[in-house]
Amino acid sequence: MKEGATEGVAEVLEKIRGKLGAQIRADLDSGKMAAQRDAAAARNASALRPLLAPIQAAQQEVGVVNPRPPGFHNDLIQLVKKGLRRMLSWYVRPIVEYQARTSEFLSLATQILERQQVELRELEEKVGALTADLNFLREQLQVKLDQTSPELEKPVKDRT
Repeated sequence: MKEGATEGVAEVLEKIRGKLGAQIRADLDSGKMAAQRDAAAARNASALRPLLAPIQAAQQEVGVVNPRPPGFHNDLIQLVKKGLRRMLSWYVRPIVEYQARTSEFLSLATQILERQQVELRELEEKVGALTADLNFLREQLQVKLDQTSPELEKPVKDRT
């Protein structure tokens, strides 16, 4: 085997080592970025849950006449309020219906987001395990390359 061919093998092995190193660094960097992205998503979705209770409480208060102490004057005021509520029900009913559907939608959307976060965490754990396995296999491959590269760099006569 010629000396030029030996240099070619060495160059190929060096390129393989470089690519493996670059892939390992890229995998480590993407793992850090994914963890940061998932943490931000968890903060955003968990911020929705506390907002649902006030929305639902406010929805229950629409159209409710506030209580007043007993007495003729207050009873007359309550009667007027109830009459106004009855007269405005045709106007308020679609708004209340819209608000109820919006509240249901937000509640369902929050539940879906929370389920997706749980699924994403499970997938992230699986990807982490697979990445660890891949890194282990890369290390084994690197050891094999390191063991075989001196053998490949030897001239043909010295190998036998």
